[in-house]
Amino acid sequence: MQLNFRLQDTGSNYTKVNMNKYSSQISLTFYFINTFLLFPLLLSQFYGTADEMYTSCEPFNCGNFVNITYPFWNYNTQPSYCGHPKFMLDCQDGSLTMEIKYQKFHILRIDQASQILRIAREDIWDFISGDIELCPKHYTNVDIDFHFFNYTSNNKMYIMLYECGPLPDSYYSPSNQDNFEVTSCDIEGKIQIIYIVSSAKLTDFSVMKCKNSITVPGKTNSLKNNSGVAKSVLDDGFEVRWNGVGDDTCHNCIKHGGRCGYKRAENAVMCLSKDPKGKWNWKMKLTAGVISSVLATLVILASIYIYRRRSNNSHVESYIQSPSISLQPSKRISKSKNFGVEHFVFEDLDVATEYFSIDNRLGDGGSAEVFYGKLLDGRQVAVKRLFEYSINKEKQFLNEVEILARVVHPNLVLLYGCTSLISREAMIVYEYVSNGSLYDHLHGNKATSEKLPWNIRMRIAVETADALNYLHASNIVHRDIKSSNILLNAECHVKVADFGLSRIFPIDKSRVLTTPKGTSGYLDPEYNKTQELTYKSDVFSFGVVLIELITCLRAYDISRKKEDVVLYEMAMNKFQNQTLTDIMDHTLDFNSDSKENQMINGVAELAFRCLQISSHMRPTMEDVLQNLVNIQGVNEIQPEAASSSNPDGEIKLVNNASSSTKQKNASV
Repeated sequence: MQLNFRLQDTGSNYTKVNMNKYSSQISLTFYFINTFLLFPLLLSQFYGTADEMYTSCEPFNCGNFVNITYPFWNYNTQPSYCGHPKFMLDCQDGSLTMEIKYQKFHILRIDQASQILRIAREDIWDFISGDIELCPKHYTNVDIDFHFFNYTSNNKMYIMLYECGPLPDSYYSPSNQDNFEVTSCDIEGKIQIIYIVSSAKLTDFSVMKCKNSITVPGKTNSLKNNSGVAKSVLDDGFEVRWNGVGDDTCHNCIKHGGRCGYKRAENAVMCLSKDPKGKWNWKMKLTAGVISSVLATLVILASIYIYRRRSNNSHVESYIQSPSISLQPSKRISKSKNFGVEHFVFEDLDVATEYFSIDNRLGDGGSAEVFYGKLLDGRQVAVKRLFEYSINKEKQFLNEVEILARVVHPNLVLLYGCTSLISREAMIVYEYVSNGSLYDHLHGNKATSEKLPWNIRMRIAVETADALNYLHASNIVHRDIKSSNILLNAECHVKVADFGLSRIFPIDKSRVLTTPKGTSGYLDPEYNKTQELTYKSDVFSFGVVLIELITCLRAYDISRKKEDVVLYEMAMNKFQNQTLTDIMDHTLDFNSDSKENQMINGVAELAFRCLQISSHMRPTMEDVLQNLVNIQGVNEIQPEAASSSNPDGEIKLVNNASSSTKQKNASV
């Protein structure tokens, strides 16, 4: 009797499944019929909307600038779809400004035919032009986004030197005066002398031992002329040529009478066309009606065909799947492709970031922007938003989600979730790390005269090494270790971020062949030459970070003399010549008897080992970590326990995974 009852119950479920499918199929059929019968009305509504968009994106004027069009758009008067996100202009009192990589630039000239801009960084331009006499707040080089801009041949690099020692009298001879100019600015009520020098002549002025400098592009003509250096070089700004904004598509659109706009949801140029008078006439209505009828008929036939196909297989399906699962295939598929992490919808993230406000932007890279946001549940998050869709970027997106979903460590950024693959935009949601990056504290907008104390730098080195050792023990190579990917929380504890380039190694492999990727100044030269990626590639990049910590110099800086542009090359030469102290951060304690000095020397020696050209000569990350712990004077490191879920749902401790791979890493 019990068996008979269970069979009847199964049959009942089978009937419910079929009834649900039948009801769903009928509803779907009528939905499509209604949609296509209303097609003419929808089309007329589309033309109305298209008219409004076309009108909104008409060319605009600002002061002496006239007929400005795509890729530019006026932040004050136009909707964002009128231009590319990177080309937003702010018109104030007839003056145009735009932001490039967090730096504000005055627009001095726009030539849309040749796609050339003449621009000048606002803080420097205002000072030179006499509007403001204060020195710049931050000694940061002029920086442009090379994904969208390139310098033209009409530029030359100049260096503004600050906080310098005295200039020898011999430099004021007539033969030298064409190579530099002297001006001044105000800093906290004190007049500071500024030397403006051609970058090609920079080494001639090293005798002054200037503490700060700013690299500024300017005109190619001589520093010295009748109007003075300030006017001839800096006040006239520099030229950049823009590209990569769908130029061919836009030209074709304009050729056919349209106006260009930008569809952010698809990261693509769109052509806005005005509905010509009388276009929506009786012929169009008749054509739309016929098309609607044909499409509705096809939908009905397709629905009947699909229903019959499913009905034939429904008996078998009802015994394999429960009704609750079979009626939700999309949820199952999307979860498997997003590795079981929480899904977010675009609309929620749009609101959380205040509609991706520029004020909430935390940073950008080669393929994405990162925005600060606050979710409805109160969590503060960082939202990574891809610039545009491509197969390679989708692979990076999935790769980053997969890696972050499988790792948990106190010094790795925590993944909250992502949008699904069918979302209008691909976005990853992380925990928000409030204190910027190590780069910011050493070289960027958080770098001050009171730089990070040595004990904090030492802890940053240890925690970063601990995170990398954990990744290597989990068969993961980060592949883009650099100071800007080492985030710091309010207490300056490390959170390693950005896993878009990371690779998961097969368990039995210690090296893979792959196209070299990374960042200039950090990229392992052996990997770059052989295309053979190993765990030791991360060791090399980490060695560069160690040099940054003890020198406060950028890993790659074209303002330095040619042989010193790449930091690790300069450091290795200094180390071999026993002159490394020449480039050490002067704020550190170099008293030979101090514990701090001993620790600095220990870190320098470890960096030297990490930066060996041959990967076989470098230590493993486990060895690096142990060395740093010993230098720090701690017998053993006790990181917080960390756990992650395997695909089968079992919870396992992963914090001490390094012990199981010591032999593997040692052989790399």
